[in-house]
Amino acid sequence: MIGNDGAVASRPNEIVVGWYDADDHYLGRSVASVPSLAAGMSWFAVVEHREAFEVAEFEATVRGQQADSALPEVVTIEEYTLDEARPGVTGLCANTRETSVPLTLTASVYRSSWLSHTGSASATIPAATTWRFLIRLENVDGEDASLGDDVRFFARGGE
Repeated sequence: MIGNDGAVASRPNEIVVGWYDADDHYLGRSVASVPSLAAGMSWFAVVEHREAFEVAEFEATVRGQQADSALPEVVTIEEYTLDEARPGVTGLCANTRETSVPLTLTASVYRSSWLSHTGSASATIPAATTWRFLIRLENVDGEDASLGDDVRFFARGGE
């Protein structure tokens, strides 16, 4: 379990696991990651080994850094809809700047404070226009595929 007990979102979040056999020989590594984790939220990370040998020990390292803010001031999410059938998030993101804005928009979906799904989409939004986006979501909770209902948006770019 990885939790963000900071005051702001952390991104990106990654867990790297090194696998070892009973003789302490290194077998390889596996990585699981999510692009963001909101303040006060948790992620039940599932990392599976895919090595041909039996694993006796592992060593895990967690990486992440605090983000300044969820969305740059030059963009706003005007509306969004969760689609559990796809799963995905569709919506409208407005560029309030008088110049184009390159943006990678990430949606993180939480179920009872646990990260359940995440995904990203990128676009360069022309000046003073609205981007209709579709973010396909990936299940990051290995045990429960149901979609949460608490959506948080984070973005890179637009500075």
